Amino acid sequence: MDRLLPLYGQIFQRLAAQGVEWVQIDEPILALDLPQDWKNAYERVYNLIQREPLKKLVATYFGGLEDNLGLAANLPVDGLHIDLARAPEQYPTILDRLPAYKILSLGVVNGRNVWRCDLENALEVLRHAAERLGDRLWIAPSCSLLHSPVDLEREDQLDAELKSWLAFAVQKCREVALLTKAIDQPDAADVRSALEQSHAVQASRAASPRIHKPAVQARLAAIKPADSQRHSAFAQRIGKQRAHLDLPAFPTTPSARSRRPPPFAWRASPSSKAG
Repeated sequence: MDRLLPLYGQIFQRLAAQGVEWVQIDEPILALDLPQDWKNAYERVYNLIQREPLKKLVATYFGGLEDNLGLAANLPVDGLHIDLARAPEQYPTILDRLPAYKILSLGVVNGRNVWRCDLENALEVLRHAAERLGDRLWIAPSCSLLHSPVDLEREDQLDAELKSWLAFAVQKCREVALLTKAIDQPDAADVRSALEQSHAVQASRAASPRIHKPAVQARLAAIKPADSQRHSAFAQRIGKQRAHLDLPAFPTTPSARSRRPPPFAWRASPSSKAG
């Protein structure tokens, strides 16, 4: 780490010389359980990085911060990004724990699937965040859009209903822009139109027989508690299982020949020693 940090410093200085203001540092590992010495290393490293030029945004995604929330919130950087598509439950806590000088980037447009964002649900969170954060609120996809296809408009063989449910990378960027405008200009005509369309699309998908099959729902509704109880003795069931699977009557152990590894299995060389 001590050898690597000066290289980060060189990169930040070169970017600053080119007029760059912000740099994003991806830290998805903060969504995992980390040993204490790793957490200590984070604090030390970022205290050194903060001396370099540029404003820095730490981006976390693919999960919630959970036990690392305090660590992430208090790193000496200028902003924090969290994934609210994967872990919406972390929002209230991070809002209360984030220092008053930091930007909070909220990933409300899911970057890991191909479905359109429910704009009304996203706006519920964003309106609350805007009241608390003001200009310190950024709106973003939940994570990088590299998981999404590029542009839905290139798809010319999808039927209209399915296509209306989808959003690829280009469309997800437009959703981010639309949500931003909805916060800044809630009464704009295009905002109202987009919200109405989003509501209709979500309702269409929620009720479509392509996803919700009446026959399956009817079978589920007909299930009764008694259906989970077996009606035959174990001896009778095990006999039928053995007959069906052609199993021997008693457990057996593999022969010495069958225990031998296949020819391609890894073997230690004669010179290797046990550790």
